[in-house]
Amino acid sequence: ISNILASIDNIKAIYLVGDYAKGVDSGTIQIYIKAKIKDKKYISEVLNKTEKKINRKIVLVNNIDPFEEKLIIYETK
Repeated sequence: ISNILASIDNIKAIYLVGDYAKGVDSGTIQIYIKAKIKDKKYISEVLNKTEKKINRKIVLVNNIDPFEEKLIIYETK
């Protein structure tokens, strides 16, 4: 966990978007991280390992539509 946190600066929010935000298990989990990702390669490796463990595709989304349905996983106060 500390390595993941060290790879990301100023986490403001993390959202599930797409089908999983709507409650649909499509097999592809779309995640939007509102932060500065310093080590994208490391985060990609973590996501690949997680995909194998949960048997789902995980996609980091660069932008989200403000009107798109989303599920807040984490938000700073």
